[in-house]
Amino acid sequence: MSKKKGKKRQRKRKNQSTQKNQKRTKIYFIVEGHSEKKFFDSNEIKNWFRDQGFDVKTKNAKGGGNITGDKEISKHYDSFKDIADYIICLVDLENEYNDEDCSYKKAKRLIENNRLKNKSDFFLNVIIRMFEAWLLIDIKALKKFNSRNHNWGNTEIFTNPKEKLLDWINESSEVEAAQKLSKYFSFDRTYKIATGRYENSKGKKAQIINSSFVRFYEYLMKIKNV
Repeated sequence: MSKKKGKKRQRKRKNQSTQKNQKRTKIYFIVEGHSEKKFFDSNEIKNWFRDQGFDVKTKNAKGGGNITGDKEISKHYDSFKDIADYIICLVDLENEYNDEDCSYKKAKRLIENNRLKNKSDFFLNVIIRMFEAWLLIDIKALKKFNSRNHNWGNTEIFTNPKEKLLDWINESSEVEAAQKLSKYFSFDRTYKIATGRYENSKGKKAQIINSSFVRFYEYLMKIKNV
C-alpha cells in the first residue's frame, strides 16, 4: 500500500471516530398519541435528527389535549430534566375551537401561560389542530401516495386534518399513515413550504401555511446552534 493511500485511510478513520464520539444534544419529546410516537421513533426521522446533532427519545403521554395543565407538564418535565438537554412538549389543540382566530388565540394563551415558559430547556408547542396537519404540509411526500394536485393553503384551518390525511393516502389508521409518511417526510422541505420558500422541479413556488410547524422547526435550529 502506498504512503498516500495509507494516510488517506487514517484520516477517514479519524473522521469516523470523531463523529462517533461527538456529544449529541439529547431531546425528549412528550407527545399525545401513538401517531406522533411512531413518527418520531421511525429510523428516517431519527436519522434526520442525528444529522442535526440530536439524539431523540419520545414519550407518549396519551393526552388528547389534557397535558397542557401545570401539573401534567411539571410531572413530565421533572421526569426528564436530569437526563435531557431539552424537553419538547407537543400538544394538539384538537377541535375545541373551530373558529380560526379563536384557535390561534387559544394556542398563544396556552404557550404564554404555561408555568415552565421561562425554563431554557423546555419548549411547549401547541399544534393547531392536530399533528396530522403537519404531515399535510409536505406536498412532495404526499405525492408518493396520491398524484393529484392540491393546494391546501393553510392546514391549520382544517376541522379534521386526520380524516383528510387518511383519505389522501388511502389509509384507515392514523398510526400507519404517520409511519408511512415518515419514510418520505422532510423537515427542511416542509419548513420551506410553510414559509413560501419552496419551488418544485418546474420552478413553481408553493406555500402551505402552518405557524406551529414553523415555530417548532425554528426552535430546533436555535438549539442546534447553541
